[in-house]
Amino acid sequence: MENLRDIPFFASLSPKVLERVAEMMECHVFPPFSTLCRRGEPGRYFYAIASGGVTVNLLSGAKRYQIFLGPGQVFGEMSLLADIPVTATVRTVKETRVYRLSKQAFRQLLDSEPEVYRALIEMLVHRLRHRSNLAEVETGPTCCCVVIAQPLPHQKLFLQTLAKTVAYYNPGSILVDFVLPPSESDNAAWKPRPDAFFPAMAGAEVFTDTNHCFTVSGASIEWKRHLLQRWKRDGGVNQVLILAISGEDYLSFAENLSERDAVLAVTDAVPSLEHDLAPKKTGHHGGFAQVILTDGLSEKGASSNQSWHFHITAADLQQDREMQSNGYLSNAPHSVDWLARWITRREVGLSLSAGAARGFAHLGVLEVLEQAKIPVDCLSGTSMGGIVALVYAMTGSAGQSIELIREMLGGNKKIRDLALYPRGSLYVGSKVARAAYEVFGDKQISQLKKPCAVIAADLVRGQRVVIHTGPAVEAALATSAIPGLFPVLERNGQLLTDGALMSRIPLDVLEGHRCGVRLAVNVIPSPETREMEAEKTLKWLKEKASHFMGLRFIIAFSWELQAWTHGAHEAEIADILIEPDTHIYSGYNFDRFDEMVEAGRRAAEAKLPLIETTVSTLLNPGVP
Repeated sequence: MENLRDIPFFASLSPKVLERVAEMMECHVFPPFSTLCRRGEPGRYFYAIASGGVTVNLLSGAKRYQIFLGPGQVFGEMSLLADIPVTATVRTVKETRVYRLSKQAFRQLLDSEPEVYRALIEMLVHRLRHRSNLAEVETGPTCCCVVIAQPLPHQKLFLQTLAKTVAYYNPGSILVDFVLPPSESDNAAWKPRPDAFFPAMAGAEVFTDTNHCFTVSGASIEWKRHLLQRWKRDGGVNQVLILAISGEDYLSFAENLSERDAVLAVTDAVPSLEHDLAPKKTGHHGGFAQVILTDGLSEKGASSNQSWHFHITAADLQQDREMQSNGYLSNAPHSVDWLARWITRREVGLSLSAGAARGFAHLGVLEVLEQAKIPVDCLSGTSMGGIVALVYAMTGSAGQSIELIREMLGGNKKIRDLALYPRGSLYVGSKVARAAYEVFGDKQISQLKKPCAVIAADLVRGQRVVIHTGPAVEAALATSAIPGLFPVLERNGQLLTDGALMSRIPLDVLEGHRCGVRLAVNVIPSPETREMEAEKTLKWLKEKASHFMGLRFIIAFSWELQAWTHGAHEAEIADILIEPDTHIYSGYNFDRFDEMVEAGRRAAEAKLPLIETTVSTLLNPGVP
């Protein structure tokens, strides 16, 4: 019975109901390439996969699709519910253990156990929602070009580990290495292998050591183009063709890549923003990332002309690289797993809204996500959300971020330094600037542990500015320079002020990170909340406005009204929106640090079941 609880569909059932389900279940082990059900035949069973995996072969018009389902996933329910023929042929790809319910038992449970019925409805709704999102983009096979300009340490081990990890998430994916073909000293497992998939063109020899790692020698550029075309035509849903190629070869057929394809530039030196393979130089506008592959740990450089990059070391590659036969996460080294999730669009992105002191609530959200082991792979933010995003990207720890920001901004006395003769701002801004330098020092955004982008507004050109390179301290000061309250920041011929003028929840910035799930946090109270507190708010605002410098409260409330309207519109593209219940009077009260952090915790905990289910689905191998 406990094994059944490991399967998400059954996890929410009470012990009594789960025991009844277990009594009605049959457990079977099928060898590789067994057919469990065939398209057009009557449905007989509801299946739950305990270990192994199956391919679901679908036919849509004249096109065939292949989807992989792995441990924890279920299938077969639609034909039993609607009493219609099976719509897809399902075969095992390796030895597979399944639990199954007969049609009669399945219907009996639905009729007599509301918990099972509710679990089925929730699964169908979640599956429909996920596939509606998939319908917005193509889901056919893709290509990832791993461009290696010169021999690198542990190059072959890196490619094999990456290929195994990508194939774990998107089964059926393969690596074809054109850079370093097998030599006599290679393991005897590498053998010549003619394969029906590879183009039948003279001069090329194909070798393999596993079902997903191939190496090719003597292939012309036409052969490589033909391979890519054949993959795009015949590959399965979301399967990835990883091509290890030289820079010269890549440039010769970059035009054949689509926006869904990815490019990795692998080197042993710190990459530059002006990389020869960057999209603006090659014309390819799909995913582009840079990877440093080194022998040991080395601190990222400190040039403002660097882009954020993955860093993989020999120590990473020496870890156990075997994939788990059960469970839902790859057992590859963390850095390689992260890179594979970037390639397969399985990153989790988080966007944090503007909100002044209310933005402390972002820290509580991060703490809950971290405790639940929800990965946060990339961040974006505006104003206080931008500061929190930068600090978390630097530390990689919610606890450390809370303490740093408490020390930096957690109190009115820590930020307020009224100017004797105000010019461009009411506050001098020296307290905030000093605190920012103490936190970030001379760190560049490219040195942070996670990629991060924050928003500022350029008063000179009237443009939104996305800051994802350069000194982290400048980014923090620019994104949070509330107009009229804090000084603007001059940078590269721009006068930068609070990014909330242009973008309150910059979710669109995450598009370049190939996120599979986008989380957003909006800390600004909604109009509904304000309506409930209207009488109190009127009295409180009139009283505050009658005092010296009371204009700051009028400015603050006006600013927040605009912030909620714009933020609500931007948040529409979020997969999950978290809205902490921040007190309506606390927007500019920095003394209420702990209260705001706790509000973030409560809001994240309320959404945590949905977040966990969504992320678990994202990280499961194959597709839901």
